[in-house]
Amino acid sequence: MSSDKTHFFIIGAQRSGTTLLRLLLNAHSQVAIPEDGTFWMPLIRAHHSNPHKPIRGRLLSNHIEYLRKNDQVKKWKLDIDHLLEEFLFTGEATLKELIESFYVEFAKKNNKIFWGDKSPSFFRKVKELSEIFPTAKFIHIIRDGRDVYLSMRDRLAGRRNVAVAAMEWKYKMHKARQSLSQLPSDRWLEVKYEDTLKAPEPGIKDICNFLGIDYEETMLDFWKSSHKFVDNYHSDLIFKPISLSPVEKWKKEMTDGDNRIFEYIAGDMLENCRYEVTSMGRFTNYCKVKALGMLYTGLPRRGIQVLHTALVLQLSSLLGLKTSMAGGEVKPDGKSA
Repeated sequence: MSSDKTHFFIIGAQRSGTTLLRLLLNAHSQVAIPEDGTFWMPLIRAHHSNPHKPIRGRLLSNHIEYLRKNDQVKKWKLDIDHLLEEFLFTGEATLKELIESFYVEFAKKNNKIFWGDKSPSFFRKVKELSEIFPTAKFIHIIRDGRDVYLSMRDRLAGRRNVAVAAMEWKYKMHKARQSLSQLPSDRWLEVKYEDTLKAPEPGIKDICNFLGIDYEETMLDFWKSSHKFVDNYHSDLIFKPISLSPVEKWKKEMTDGDNRIFEYIAGDMLENCRYEVTSMGRFTNYCKVKALGMLYTGLPRRGIQVLHTALVLQLSSLLGLKTSMAGGEVKPDGKSA
């Protein structure tokens, strides 16, 4: 196993540019970042209180069967059988050993030295991950929540409720920032998706400096190798040079009514992130009532979706069952980023 040096986690609200950042860093000669590792969530929940305690017996066997069968694991395109068989032969493994073995194997496969992770949902597990990997770093990428909403609306089924989208984006931003603030300042970095698109070279240089690796010019040619690391269910923009087309799409594609509802709920967070806000102080009673009504009907439905996914993953990891990858609603239509 390798040391924790230059291991890192990219977090952020889904559709905030985490995939773009992953591909930019994957184009570095020393860095390897696989597809999302959301499948680790139930294991982290189950063992985070003592991540260095060996897992043994039937529980270890079931965890291994869960990993072997999980659809999201398969997207890493790894031959993991020898790793899992080694743990079964040994008869025990800590949570840290299980997690790290997969990332080290992915790095070796790609002839890289350092590994990173890009799992947006890990914003919930910053504290736990920081304890499992005490010197790992975190990169929090943020994007205007209204553009996040438009991207979710166009690419994910059942995500058209703008009020719920605003509340969810605001919560994720708050949760990630609150968790990161508990870490030493040299262990985390917040970057803006829009800034990366507007000035990619200085932005990527800052990230490389934060990670302690040398900047490489080939990183800006990431799109030439994107097909090696992602399938075509992602936006087609990641297979092209960086452009500004995803910036401030809300000004062109979002209705005034939807923008007012989003800003009524999350305008304070937009302002805190220094995004333009157009409606503050000009909310009609109709706007307020409509926003609250959308939350009343939409939040329970969204909560059930999140809870259902968590429960399925948790039970599958405990019983060694097959699962589809979390977040499998992505439409392979190449729509907006």
